[in-house]
Amino acid sequence: MASLNVFPACRMRAFAALVTQELGVQVRMRGREICVRLGKPPIIFLPNLEYAREMDLLPIYGFCLHEAAHIAFTNPKIGAKAPNYLVKIIHNTVEDEYIERRLERNFPGARAMLTHAYVEGIKLVCGEHPVEKISYIAPEGRDKVLQYMKSVVGMDIDDAQLVEDVARRLEIERAAKLWILAARAYPIPLMDWESHPWRVVFEEATTPHARSTREAYEQALRIIERLGVRPVLPHDARPIEKISEARAAKDRVREARRLLRLARLEVEAEARKQSETTPEYAALNDAVERACESPDSAEAMVSEQQARDKYEEACRQIRAEVRERRASEIKTLAKDSSEKSAAARAAKAMAKQATELIKRRDAEVSPSVAKGAMEAVVEAQIKAYKGEGLDEELGTASSAKGDGEVTTTGRPGPDLSDAGKYMPLDRSLDRIEKIAATPSSKQAYDAARSTHARTIYETIERLRRLRSSKLTKIKHNAPEGRLDRRKTAAVGLGMAGAPVDLRHVWRALSVKNDAKVAMSLLIDCSGSMGGSAGSSGQTRIALARQAAACLAEVLSTLGIPHEILGHTTHDADAEKLEFAPADLETYSRVVPFRGYEFKSFTENAAVVSVFSDFPMQSNLDGEAVEWAARRLAARREKTKLLIVISDGMPCAEMSNSAELERHLYATAKRIEARRDDGLHLAALGIGEERVRSFYANAEVINAVEGLPAAVLGIVERVLAKIGSR
Repeated sequence: MASLNVFPACRMRAFAALVTQELGVQVRMRGREICVRLGKPPIIFLPNLEYAREMDLLPIYGFCLHEAAHIAFTNPKIGAKAPNYLVKIIHNTVEDEYIERRLERNFPGARAMLTHAYVEGIKLVCGEHPVEKISYIAPEGRDKVLQYMKSVVGMDIDDAQLVEDVARRLEIERAAKLWILAARAYPIPLMDWESHPWRVVFEEATTPHARSTREAYEQALRIIERLGVRPVLPHDARPIEKISEARAAKDRVREARRLLRLARLEVEAEARKQSETTPEYAALNDAVERACESPDSAEAMVSEQQARDKYEEACRQIRAEVRERRASEIKTLAKDSSEKSAAARAAKAMAKQATELIKRRDAEVSPSVAKGAMEAVVEAQIKAYKGEGLDEELGTASSAKGDGEVTTTGRPGPDLSDAGKYMPLDRSLDRIEKIAATPSSKQAYDAARSTHARTIYETIERLRRLRSSKLTKIKHNAPEGRLDRRKTAAVGLGMAGAPVDLRHVWRALSVKNDAKVAMSLLIDCSGSMGGSAGSSGQTRIALARQAAACLAEVLSTLGIPHEILGHTTHDADAEKLEFAPADLETYSRVVPFRGYEFKSFTENAAVVSVFSDFPMQSNLDGEAVEWAARRLAARREKTKLLIVISDGMPCAEMSNSAELERHLYATAKRIEARRDDGLHLAALGIGEERVRSFYANAEVINAVEGLPAAVLGIVERVLAKIGSR
């Protein structure tokens, strides 16, 4: 059977998981841009383009891989020592080649992704010619140099030597861009690289290729030294000396404190030495000896205590004299330590400001061929993604099979006129919880099984007959078996001597191998499920729990692998996310998704935990259906059936309801488009007809007694195909 390709939304998440697995770099889907948080650990954030096409995602893959390679292979301490941005730029240019070669070894195929990403980004930002055609050191490029110097405050255009230095400074960046295009074989015009006077220097200095960040740094220094280029621009200053000064100030404080502590120890040692030469010390030793010889003598103990008091008094006097004699020395050392501590605190504050400036300027002075290319690519892809209509989106989903069976016509769907493409703010707080059974849930389960025993039995029998009728068949003209009554006349003629072939007059009952089936039940655990379910008098969640318990009993009896899942949200975790009020209009949902696992495929126990207490908040049905279907699609059975037990509409706090409905509708249609591959989707509405707006195969019940007919209505449209497989 063809592999199931149901979830294009998984591309981004699968790619993020692959980068994490292969490179050890955390990648999360968050927001509308690519960004890197250089914390512990560093994290790369990708935009939530869940249903974008593969060709649209390639540039984003490339940029993500490049940043991941920096995190995995770059030694940040080397680049942090760059004295100015001229060295920083050339070093990053050379080191990018090193990390991408390392990346290709750990992540085969990454180079092609990177090339595609850069070329797309370059074209978006710079067009077909990302590098200046005219050299800055050529006479015809002098006007551009002067114009640049005029635009920078404090540049003297009358100083011929300064003009020459600025021209060389600008040209080395241009040459670095040409070297990148040549070294990485980008399909972009190189202009005059082959005839460039600095080409040989770049090629010789970078041959052989750097094998570490340090070697790339040394190659960059050699290039700058051989070309004689100076960092003459005002923004070339990179205040790393402030960080060095702070470290030196900290060392000076440490040394001053060491000297102060040593002087104080010397004072104590001198006082102790003098006290051991006093008569009081000798008298104390004699008193201690007498006390040891006569441990029961009260007089000896009193004498020892008196001698000890006199000795301690003498020690205090000696200590005071020594401290007074060396007071000026201690005071000088303490003052020096205090002054150096204050200077170190000031240096630390300046270093902190310098560090923030370095980070900001490092981001501004990007070594990439096209500055801002990454942002431009992401912005363009999001614009195209958000502008795609629902018909086009579903058409893309069905194009993999080429049957065009998915349409938005037929059964009336939800009002999607104001809906946009689904884009969650953050998935990092989404979580799956295993629900445990409790004594009260065990009692509730036993009561439900006892109450609905007849319903369970009836459903088992009807499903068994349905499956049996499709798995058995009478085979005529069989070579052996029972006599086929329709062949009686032929047998009689044969016995009378007529030339009749009597080898195929039998009939046999052929039993086909049971086509493997797996089922999954997904329960809506939202707050709205606490409402009344029609005339039954029960709440919807109570009815859903009993229906799930009955279905689990039926499936267990029939030996059909199954799991029971639930879903809601965790609204309290939304407070941990950083978002602006405008984000509520930009993103489809802010609150985190929460999935419940009541029973997995690998468990044989009864689904008791479905009656346990668990939080019930909002419902993100589209994501829940996708999550359950993804788990079910991983099964090996030929036929897989997902039944959603819900009261209808998705709804969540701080979410766009129209986009939630669109996402559920589109997700359902994507799954239904792959039903010929064996994955089927159905819904069981609890007292609500609205489920029919989203699911093509849906039934509605208002009481558990309606379960057999509803389930048979769903299952017979699915299991009827088993006999023909």
